[in-house]
Amino acid sequence: MKIFIICSKAFYDKIPPIKTKLEKLGHEIVLPNSYEDPGMEARAWADGKQRYQRCADYGKC
Repeated sequence: MKIFIICSKAFYDKIPPIKTKLEKLGHEIVLPNSYEDPGMEARAWADGKQRYQRCADYGKC
């Protein structure tokens, strides 16, 4: 099963053990588009609504 983990940035530190356990059970895990770069969302907003929308919709910042 493909599982998309959604959470607030405040809980990003809780993701690794959950991801590991689910992967060991054979699931494919998709992380939030800003998980590897938590500052991405703020930079996208600073660049304008259009760029933020592209980031939010497609993860292409």
